[in-house]
Amino acid sequence: MRIRHLLLIFICFISLPSYAQIEIRTRFSSFVGKPTWLLTVRDVESGESHPYLFDIRRGENYWVVPNYGYYLITISNVRINTYDAKYNRYKKYEIKNFCHLESRGRIIHGDSMLITIDGSLSKNSNDYRCKIQTW
Repeated sequence: MRIRHLLLIFICFISLPSYAQIEIRTRFSSFVGKPTWLLTVRDVESGESHPYLFDIRRGENYWVVPNYGYYLITISNVRINTYDAKYNRYKKYEIKNFCHLESRGRIIHGDSMLITIDGSLSKNSNDYRCKIQTW
């Protein structure tokens, strides 16, 4: 009787969709202009892409991106808009594959991530550090 209960619990557990999340924590000491971060996650099973647009308005931010099952990170781009008073115009800088998060075809199965970013956010990648932990 006890083995049947354990077997039933095990079958229920493996039939549940795997849940994963991407937690993002930023600790920027400074940033230039008005940066926005576009993170697009694609659900492999359904084929749907879910874009997340994060406005960076302060140094410390915390965001959570939920995921189920198999997924890909297809886009991780930061765009920084600045105003150049000398020439009276706006400039746009884009950092592609920010924090090297893009999967590049590697399917992620149920892994959660904690991404911690600190330093000074600018177009120079030596000014900020990305620490990525998975479990």
